[in-house]
Amino acid sequence: MKKTLSFPIKQIDDRTTCQKRIKNGAKAAFLSAGITAAFGAAGLLTNPSDSAPGLLQNPELLFDAVLVAVLAFLVLHKNRIASTLLVIYFVGAKLILFAEVGLVAARGWPMLLLFLFYFVSAMLATYRWHAKYRNAPEDGPALTPQNPQH
Repeated sequence: MKKTLSFPIKQIDDRTTCQKRIKNGAKAAFLSAGITAAFGAAGLLTNPSDSAPGLLQNPELLFDAVLVAVLAFLVLHKNRIASTLLVIYFVGAKLILFAEVGLVAARGWPMLLLFLFYFVSAMLATYRWHAKYRNAPEDGPALTPQNPQH
């Protein structure tokens, strides 16, 4: 019996699981955008006479929030490019954050890993969706080499 590794935890092997992973990834991205927007809005409300606002209270974070929200919307509509860009953007943003504040000083590792889990899961599901379920009838089997057109 051939044993395969599956990420994340349960394989994406049916239409319902695929749709659920995409929807959950989009929800996580909307939540991330909301949290980022809250920090950006806090940056707008800080007094300019205060010392430089913290890295997480920067009004420019509103741009990040809008970008993540747009990507989340596109992920919700099963866009493979958007789901891949969401993962790349999230990892890149965290690497920049760690470079600026230091790996030890950065908090929120559990939240970071949770968001990454949902984003990667949604990315894998969008690719699976387009490979197997995009053109398959709602109540029919997935498209496979043995069943190319059902």
